[in-house]
Amino acid sequence: MGTPLWRRHPEWGPEELWEEGKTPGYCAQYGQDSSFLTPFLLPGQGNPAIVIFPGGGYEIKAEYEGLDIARRFNDLGFSAFVVDYRVKPYGFPAAQLDGQRAVRYVRAHAARFGIRRDQVAVLGFSAGGHLAACTGLICDPGNPAAADPVERESSRPDAMVLCYAVTNMAKFFPAGIKRDPELPCTDETYSRILNPISCVSPAAPPAFLWHTADDDTVDVAASVEMFQALHACGVTAEMHLFAHGAHGLGLATENAART
Repeated sequence: MGTPLWRRHPEWGPEELWEEGKTPGYCAQYGQDSSFLTPFLLPGQGNPAIVIFPGGGYEIKAEYEGLDIARRFNDLGFSAFVVDYRVKPYGFPAAQLDGQRAVRYVRAHAARFGIRRDQVAVLGFSAGGHLAACTGLICDPGNPAAADPVERESSRPDAMVLCYAVTNMAKFFPAGIKRDPELPCTDETYSRILNPISCVSPAAPPAFLWHTADDDTVDVAASVEMFQALHACGVTAEMHLFAHGAHGLGLATENAART
């Protein structure tokens, strides 16, 4: 599948989310590396952090929704982390496990990364937005008895940013990935991953959503319905809808005049 551009960043190398040989459900025959995270760090201590999930329909990870986004957030005062989560032929819950692990990993290494443990947000585009929603809404406080110190950390992000996100696989992206036979996943968990809107509760993290009304790949209703669910539960949420813009805008640099 090639090496993503952000993995070749000259200043910071990628870091494997799990110890070698311990990635749950890893299959070398799929031709993908195990799950990685690439830091784009600001100097000093106490920086807020953003964990980025590029889109790509769970088939690829779009370059421009990784490196460009990390650099822009650096400009805004955030240390950024681009996640190489697992895609097809992996199925659920492989990517969800990677998303949870990424948040735990960043918190576990907060001192080394110079970031605040209580200011770790997630951001995702399209299918990566689905993963960000799953990470924000299907989470746990960590296992204090775990031998692995990373697993002792909470997987709940402090905020989530959903960019033209798939929020209900069955409704808005029926060609999405299926259950992975190599990983344990109950019917209830699989249902929750398919439809993270169903997991919204008053405990959900604050959210920012944006979408374009004429998105012809993921219907704008995906963001509208997520916002409505968050609002109904009293969760702080803000949504920006734009009249025009093709799916996969990223930073929308080519659409600035229209949006």
